[in-house]
Amino acid sequence: MVLGPGLYPDVNAVKLLNDNIRSMIAVDEPPTVPGIPLNNHVILFEHANFHGDHLHLFAEDQDLGDIDFDNRISSFVVELGAWSFYSDTMFDGSYPQKPVFGPGIYPWVQDVSIGDNSISSLRPSILGPTISNAVDNEVMLFQYAGLYGPHKHVFAPEPNLNADDDDYFNDNVGSLVVLRGNWSFYSDWNFAALYGAPVPPGVYRDLGAIGVAYYDMSSLRPAVPETTAAGADILGHVILFQEPNLHGPHKHVFNQEDNLNADEDDSFNDEVSSLAVLSGNWQFFRNSGFDDDYPEILGPGLYSRVQDFSIRDNDMSSLRAVPDEATVSGDPINAHVILFENASFHGAHKHVFNAETNLNADDDNSFNDITSSIVVVKGNWATYGDWHFDRQYPSIIGPGVYSWVEDFQITDNDMTSLQASDASANVSAPPVLGHIMLFEHSRFRGAHKHVFNEEKNLNADDDDSFNDVTSSIAVLQNEWLTYRDAGCNGPTMSSWEKVYFLQCRMLASPTTTCPR
Repeated sequence: MVLGPGLYPDVNAVKLLNDNIRSMIAVDEPPTVPGIPLNNHVILFEHANFHGDHLHLFAEDQDLGDIDFDNRISSFVVELGAWSFYSDTMFDGSYPQKPVFGPGIYPWVQDVSIGDNSISSLRPSILGPTISNAVDNEVMLFQYAGLYGPHKHVFAPEPNLNADDDDYFNDNVGSLVVLRGNWSFYSDWNFAALYGAPVPPGVYRDLGAIGVAYYDMSSLRPAVPETTAAGADILGHVILFQEPNLHGPHKHVFNQEDNLNADEDDSFNDEVSSLAVLSGNWQFFRNSGFDDDYPEILGPGLYSRVQDFSIRDNDMSSLRAVPDEATVSGDPINAHVILFENASFHGAHKHVFNAETNLNADDDNSFNDITSSIVVVKGNWATYGDWHFDRQYPSIIGPGVYSWVEDFQITDNDMTSLQASDASANVSAPPVLGHIMLFEHSRFRGAHKHVFNEEKNLNADDDDSFNDVTSSIAVLQNEWLTYRDAGCNGPTMSSWEKVYFLQCRMLASPTTTCPR
């Protein structure tokens, strides 16, 4: 026997034994037994905003007291048909203007002129609806994996699964079904800590398939896609260093810098002794405004002393990426690591491309014995507690993010030398999913900060210099969202909630559409 869509008020009528069904399966076969047409469906909720206990009805009910739902309704959803509600049993006690409710969500009965906790009977109406909206979004949450256990319907943004009047499903979701719309799910209340990309309609018996942790959800809402805001193409990226051998303070330049002596950022005017061209071919000038060019066009690579490439030491005032072919190339960039002063990539940082025999060197000693976190951009690296590669730490670290060195057998605030290694990495770290740079002033000037994968608080105790000070941004990898408040919370830069320009919690891939 194959049952088709419809209602089956008595299983005995279709030759199924009462209280004897133990399993079922959906099949791709025509039904052998039709049900009563499913033309009407309403869901009644005990509290406002679809909270609390709920009751499904598919036909009239002349006395809700018989099923213990009399005078307990504060919100409802009409899935199918048109319905009339009454304040007394036997369809008596019509509400003012005798409203007929068509498909839609009604989060608070008093907003549609029905008294709270006053409905005693209801029935489908042969009249057309006088009030309706739409059921555009619907998800069902289940306590256990495999769609087992108690369930909860959600039709609109639900900022807190731990609400006082409905807290059963907070950190208690094991599987779900998205019936309508695309949905975003969050680990924390008030839509904080987003889980990945929007989830489309479908049956999700295993939350791992959509990147949502078991028993960890605290809020959810319909996802509203928007268009990604695109910045200017990165034609070239170069890092300038004040000292030879890529030592000393550094400055990132994207595409061009017409004046290294600008009022808001003049520390590199006539102060460049070495540089790393990460991308593009670059032309350099003695004066601001691209005046009086040096003869060579530098392609990607490392340039430990600019004077070895016909550029006078401490004499540069402007530079730009050009379409011309490079006339010289630097040493290849086979390895790249960024050291950070504090855990979680906070505080000051230092770029290292070559073997560093002594982080306590006379011309660059700011990172001796202060490294607490590391990002390996390229290559495998060996690290050491003493200068000249003495007292090696056990770990060979490969590309990835190392938010706390102690987790990877590297002593905190103890590193004095490091070098690229031919050995394979012997520890596993999370990958670099995204990379963004924040700048204090417009046009990529002033102080800067690297962020990898996520940054929940730019006002952290150990790194607060970029809270409410960002004026320009370079997105180097993936798409990001930014937030006005800490915790990846609150509105973003230019829309009601978020823009696709940046993202605090990284998406799985650059092609994934960002959720609102």
